Amino acid sequence: MGDDGQTDLLHSYGLGYPEPNVVFALCRGSRSSPALRVYTAEDVSNELERAKVEYLESSVRVAGRKQRAVVVPKLLHWHMRDFADDAASLLEWVHSQLPRASGPLRRAIREVLGANMGSGSRAPTPAPAAKMLEVEPYDADFCYLLPVW
Repeated sequence: MGDDGQTDLLHSYGLGYPEPNVVFALCRGSRSSPALRVYTAEDVSNELERAKVEYLESSVRVAGRKQRAVVVPKLLHWHMRDFADDAASLLEWVHSQLPRASGPLRRAIREVLGANMGSGSRAPTPAPAAKMLEVEPYDADFCYLLPVW
């Protein structure tokens, strides 16, 4: 099959627009993967949204006492361009995707983002995103996580 035929085939079965939430539907059978789920055509958008929120709540954390940082899974780092332009905007995106019910995690991320702004009479200067963000190594050990609903 030529390039044009393969492109047509991909367009026939692919989405016509970018859908970042698909990242949270792709279970690779490893500890670092999202949970294995069954999706329905009738409610796939809501199911993908729920998968995203559950993955973020279970895999993102804030670490450190004095120098705090947000720890994100390698999966988010790999697909960062689907959600954000850089590390700082990735942290903002994660914060914005967590529902109010994720209060302690949302608050902790907001504190890290706020604490890493410079102080003084001049306009605040953001600290390097590298100080705010840590990437959890990918754990490829075999494991299927199943959601409990």
